[in-house]
Amino acid sequence: RKRHNKLRKTVYKEMIRGINRLQIKKDRFVIGKSPMEITYKKHGTTMYFAGSDGIDDTKGIIDEDKPIKLVILDELTEFFDDGEGEEELANIEATFVRGNTGGFQMIYLYNPPKNPNAPINVWCKKMEQRPDCIHIHTDYRDVPADWLGPDLIESAQMMERTDPKMYRWTWLGEATGVDDLIYYMYGPR
Repeated sequence: RKRHNKLRKTVYKEMIRGINRLQIKKDRFVIGKSPMEITYKKHGTTMYFAGSDGIDDTKGIIDEDKPIKLVILDELTEFFDDGEGEEELANIEATFVRGNTGGFQMIYLYNPPKNPNAPINVWCKKMEQRPDCIHIHTDYRDVPADWLGPDLIESAQMMERTDPKMYRWTWLGEATGVDDLIYYMYGPR
């Protein structure tokens, strides 16, 4: 994520939750809180958690003996709202791809803003043009129902019936447009 102070309660906690959901025993990992790292004992592979408050934040976790093969950027809209957007993402990619000899991947995760012309949505369309990019759009229906719970599913279905456009944005992650929000200062006439 963009900010360090959000990692422990979000991405780090979700990775631990994912271990549980996949029914992998926690004793197969060394789960450290300071620094936040999760190491799979059998192979010694480690998940590191870092924010990008400044350009040097991510550089410090690179270890020449253990090349980083996968970087996941979560809540990507934060990089556009609170950061330098595309330039910052390009710099992060350059930092981690450097020195790799193949098999390096970046995964970008975000909930699209309503505005299809929001900088992150424009950036995503640009990325789709890269031959090394695969865009996969998922929504809550792609997740096992028991992970979501019946209340969430019922809430989504209720919104689908009562406010289809809000449902498409909230639950399907579609950039549905901002309608008259741009012109909120004008009356109906």
